[in-house]
Amino acid sequence: MNNLVKAIRSLVFLSLVLIGFNAFAEDEVEEVVVTGSLIKVSAQNQAVPVDVIGRAELEAQGSPNMIDVILNLPSM
Repeated sequence: MNNLVKAIRSLVFLSLVLIGFNAFAEDEVEEVVVTGSLIKVSAQNQAVPVDVIGRAELEAQGSPNMIDVILNLPSM
């Protein structure tokens, strides 16, 4: 199970890195909307680490890209 979690984290990180390369070519900033499903389970009861960050935390961190934000998460 531990190897599976590491593999999933690696794939997510790699996909975010590759997505970030395309962002350099764009000049205008687009709005990003993230949606999900409302599942009534707390983050503490998950089998894998779950970090919940909101707008205030993103603005307080002041990182220019999402890769820096993800690398600063406690679960990474």
